Amino acid sequence: MGGALRGSRFAVFVAGIALVLALLYQLGNYNDYRARLRQGVTLGGVPVGGLLPDEAAYALESACYAPLTVHYLDQTLTVSPRDLGLRLKSQETVSAAFKGQESADYWRDFWAYLVDEPVSPVDYPLQTSYDADMTRLWLERVAEEYDRPLVQPHPVVETLSYSTGQPESRLDVPASQSRLTAALASASDREVELVVLTRQPDPPSIVLLQEMVEALLADFPGLGGVFISDLATGETVRSDADVAFAGMSALKIAIVEEVYRLLDSEPDAETSRLISETMILSGNYTANLLLRLIGGGNDSFRGVKVLTESVRNLGLVNTFMAMPYDVEDPSVRVVTPANSRTDKTTEPDPYMQTTPEDIGRLLEMIYHCAHGGGNLLAAYHDQLTPGECQAILDVMKQNKVGSFLEAGAPPETPIAHKHGCAGQCFDRDRLAAGRVAGCGKDLNVRYNRRFALNQQLLATPEGLAAWISFFKHPWS
Repeated sequence: MGGALRGSRFAVFVAGIALVLALLYQLGNYNDYRARLRQGVTLGGVPVGGLLPDEAAYALESACYAPLTVHYLDQTLTVSPRDLGLRLKSQETVSAAFKGQESADYWRDFWAYLVDEPVSPVDYPLQTSYDADMTRLWLERVAEEYDRPLVQPHPVVETLSYSTGQPESRLDVPASQSRLTAALASASDREVELVVLTRQPDPPSIVLLQEMVEALLADFPGLGGVFISDLATGETVRSDADVAFAGMSALKIAIVEEVYRLLDSEPDAETSRLISETMILSGNYTANLLLRLIGGGNDSFRGVKVLTESVRNLGLVNTFMAMPYDVEDPSVRVVTPANSRTDKTTEPDPYMQTTPEDIGRLLEMIYHCAHGGGNLLAAYHDQLTPGECQAILDVMKQNKVGSFLEAGAPPETPIAHKHGCAGQCFDRDRLAAGRVAGCGKDLNVRYNRRFALNQQLLATPEGLAAWISFFKHPWS
């Protein structure tokens, strides 16, 4: 009985010793645990749980002094925080974290350690300072390198092309500095999107064509008349468009329009031939035969009178024919607002004249007539049809001369045009030398090259009506 009691006491004693030893062991582990930062502790977003003070300071410095990734729109830059004047107080930051956990009750904390009580995550802010001037100067250097001024669309005369312009990008230094300093205060957020103010250039417009025409005409040693109309919007380009020029073969457009106005049905084979030779071969003889038809069958002089009255009825007050082709009468003089000007003259043919705007407006009317509207159809609704106006455009598309509008247009661009020339219009030597002879082929080609490419800008394959005339004295 006594032996059993002694054995029981010994067992209790051994258990007590074991418990004390276990407690001492856990106290040793706990003290080592307290010497490290608790699990779940972060410093400015950097996880440092379980690290000794020096280890935590090293981890913090490695993270905070790592390069920042900075975005200026689509440009990506890197910068060292030291170059931005960052001064990290790593020891003070780590000490603040330790003070926070040392303030807890020792034995209460020991019990929590023993029972593995869950620990709430805690983040301690970084203790830093930075040089605001260094940050600002760095941003100003970025702005100097990457900011771009606004450039509006403009013609490039040297290459006969257009620039679509350049968007403006301007760094907002104060707003970007705030974002940059916020990133310096965080060891985890290492990317900064700079605040960049942008502005887009205006969309291209017909104003570009006006500027190109004016720039080219500035170097032309003569008088150039230009009228271009966007058939979709009604926008126009003008340069001396109301100056009188010789009508030449351009008035054959009006002749063919008058023939179709006269006809009550499709032209017969002979009339179709006359129309084709007049518009495609630019025949003066066949044009006079059509004038006879307009004049009642055998009177070309009456035909020019009917034609002039008709175009005047359309509002084309500067356009007339006083004589058939290749006929002269020095006593004839027709006065118009255009040829009455004293400031500018091209010494036009006294027997047939027009202006760039008049003939351009006629082309415009024929186009709209072919599409079922416009002034031409309104004036002669019982004498013309859209099909007849389309027939005029179709025969004009067959006028292939390999120059003028054609020379500057892509092969697939449909062009309905009628050229008119006086003098050495097809002198290739003069063209190659950049000289202008008679109707001014070289500049005409160049302008019309811009005209053709500009159709894409104006978004319609046949969306321009244009007439461009040039006059140059043979001695200039």
